[in-house]
Amino acid sequence: MANGDLARLINSDEIQSAVKPAKAAGPKHAPLKKNPLRNLGAMLKLNPYAKVARRVEITRSAKKAVKRSEKLAKIAKGEKTGGQKDKAVKAIGKKFYKNMLVESEYAGEDYDLFSRWITVSKQTKTA
Repeated sequence: MANGDLARLINSDEIQSAVKPAKAAGPKHAPLKKNPLRNLGAMLKLNPYAKVARRVEITRSAKKAVKRSEKLAKIAKGEKTGGQKDKAVKAIGKKFYKNMLVESEYAGEDYDLFSRWITVSKQTKTA
C-alpha cells in the first residue's frame, strides 16, 4: 500500500463519518489579572469606596501642599513658623532643669574614690 492510498482511505467519506470531529483549538488561558493597587478600575470592583478615599486624599494633599508652600515662603523671609511656647511653660521647664542640675552634683567619699579611679584609668589608657 502506498502513501497516496493511505491518504485517500483516511479522507474517504466512510472513514470520516465514523471518526469524531476535530476539536477546536485548545482552551484559552485566563486573562492576566490586573493589580488593584495600580489599576483604579480593578480596585473599584473590589472596593467601591476607593474612589471616594482617593478623591479625599488628593484634596487633602493639595491643601497640605499649599500650607507647605506658605510655610516655606515664611521661612525664606526669615519669619518664625510653628507654635510658640507659653512663657509660663518655659519657666517651668527651666526650673525643672536647674533642679536636675543641682540634684546631679555628686559629692561625698564614694564619689571622690570613683573620680580618682576614673582619672587613673584614663591616664593609663592614653599613655
